[in-house]
Amino acid sequence: MPSAISAIDASTLSKLSVTKLADIVGYLPSVTLNGSGIPGIGYIGFRGISPSDDAGATTAVYVDDSPVSRSSPTGPAASSNLDLSPYDLDRIEVLRGPQGTLYGANSLGGLIKYVTKKPSLTEFDGEVGGEVWGMAHSAQTGWLGRGVVNLPLVNDTLGLRVSFGHRDDPGYIDNVASGGERDFNRGTSDQYRVALRYAPTKDLTVDLSFTHQENDYGGQARIGINSATGQPSDGPYAIRYVAPVYSDQTYSVLNGTVNWNLGWATLTSATGYSKSKWDQGSDLTASYSYLPGRTDYVIDTSGEKFVQEVRLASPADGKINWLVGAYYTRETFEESAIATLLAPAADTPVAGVNPLATFPLHSTYEEYSGFGNATLKISDEWDIGAGLRVAHTQTDSTTGYGGSLLGSLTTFGGKGDDTTTLWSATARYRPFNGTMLYARAATGFRPGGANNAYPGAPTTFQPDRTTSYELGVKSEFADHRAYVEGAVFLIDWSNIQLTESYLGLLPYTVNAGTARSQGFELSGQYRPINDLTLSAGVSYSDAKLRSVNAIFTAGHAGDPLPLVTPWSANATVDWTFAQVRDWQFDGRVGARYVDSTTNKFQDPTGLPIPSATMIDASIDVSNGRYKLGLFARNLTDKQRIYLTSSTSDVVGEPRVIGVRIDAKY
Repeated sequence: MPSAISAIDASTLSKLSVTKLADIVGYLPSVTLNGSGIPGIGYIGFRGISPSDDAGATTAVYVDDSPVSRSSPTGPAASSNLDLSPYDLDRIEVLRGPQGTLYGANSLGGLIKYVTKKPSLTEFDGEVGGEVWGMAHSAQTGWLGRGVVNLPLVNDTLGLRVSFGHRDDPGYIDNVASGGERDFNRGTSDQYRVALRYAPTKDLTVDLSFTHQENDYGGQARIGINSATGQPSDGPYAIRYVAPVYSDQTYSVLNGTVNWNLGWATLTSATGYSKSKWDQGSDLTASYSYLPGRTDYVIDTSGEKFVQEVRLASPADGKINWLVGAYYTRETFEESAIATLLAPAADTPVAGVNPLATFPLHSTYEEYSGFGNATLKISDEWDIGAGLRVAHTQTDSTTGYGGSLLGSLTTFGGKGDDTTTLWSATARYRPFNGTMLYARAATGFRPGGANNAYPGAPTTFQPDRTTSYELGVKSEFADHRAYVEGAVFLIDWSNIQLTESYLGLLPYTVNAGTARSQGFELSGQYRPINDLTLSAGVSYSDAKLRSVNAIFTAGHAGDPLPLVTPWSANATVDWTFAQVRDWQFDGRVGARYVDSTTNKFQDPTGLPIPSATMIDASIDVSNGRYKLGLFARNLTDKQRIYLTSSTSDVVGEPRVIGVRIDAKY
């Protein structure tokens, strides 16, 4: 394809002992994840297009053919994402650059697609496995168990696939306040999936699946920071909390896909329904230190999303390949955020002052889209393509604020109604076998919406938009032993949505101005001998504000965009170093580097997020049915800082060393 795409297959995910997205991001060009230490909570960015706050996600997340990421611009849309465990995935696809023509809202930076394994209609098979690991700076042992079974219920016609997994993640942050606990951020992740495939004829396939995931953790992996010195206040992996801190996240995803080969075209219907819930508790006692007692802050969110897409695609072997489709989605979202003051000597709310603050939110989002794409094969060497999408979005939200600190509850309603036209154009040239040169221009958008009517806040904000220009090359040579892929890109970001606040506390979204991200990606792989593979990659993104509207005061033209790491690099060595009878011995060593960046446009601490280099390694022994392995992540125990503030930093996992076993039957 004339686009920058990475596909991480099941074998690579296993070699890296990947359990969550954070374990793999460092090996992907131009992809950033500024996480929280909790699976599914973090900011995902592509090529310098990254959300700097909860103004809305800039990356779309799909499971097979249906989006599960929220398109609604209200609530914690940017930081809450489905983070599937990979044990029943066929691959993870990562599409870099705007994908708005085919994938619609919020793919203005890129897209992550989880492609699941489909039931076999002819073969019974299964797999069970487990891992046990220890973690530096933790008194706990982590473990996971997983399993999958495939049952052909009616030969060549009906198949069932069931998978499950449970993971116990050790904590590594100590709460050193009086009455606190060691490793308080520990958590569990449970996931199961049921998939059914029905193929009554060779031309008709129906796939149904249900996926459920629950992540329950003791809070973000934050450490306390001394605001005067910028150094850890209680140690490199410690913080002081007096209020309950937790994060409980649940996703349920139901997908149905019908593919019908009509001969002259293939008709596809993709239906999706997802339900999410995220409950979190935070400690705001330090923020309200002038009040006697502790301050609990509880945010409960829930959302539902329905998606229906129908598309018709021509056969791939024609002179003109075309695709047309229609898309509809409806989202609803509820949020309740309440700050409560509790008496110093008892866990009871203080009478007469609660709630200190409350922030209710209800929103709906609808989108109707029509889209099409066509590719003309001019010759065996040349083809050109173009795509178009027209999206009509409607938002309706009711928000408010109140409490003893803010006055009686005041609510506001707002509506947004926008029509956005997106386009793409490609050209591809194959000068000789195994080499492709391409040019691509494409657009993406993030929906607009309505604000709380705070003094100085605009009633609504408009969609923002990216326009990308890219030149790339993909080449396989040296008798298929070497592969190189590279791209240069320039992305203009207009009407960029960023967050301002009223009284430094109450956030609202504004169209801040324009930005530009430009850079390059280069990656390659070389197999000097059959049993040795060398891989490396490097990417650079220079992302800055170009102009700033008067309503946005937190940044200036020329400021680097927050949470964008200019440089990133990775390298891996895969080696089959022994073969003893039926047993094969494989080793892998990988290194990943992320450059320093900033947490916000004007960080009052003056502290950037520092760079970090991590080393991973694994050794596996397998015979086709059984596999035993030893793995390590962050072998040198480097502390990776994801987010900084004047009082706390979010840090990644310390060194992990473990063993694993898998058996197929």
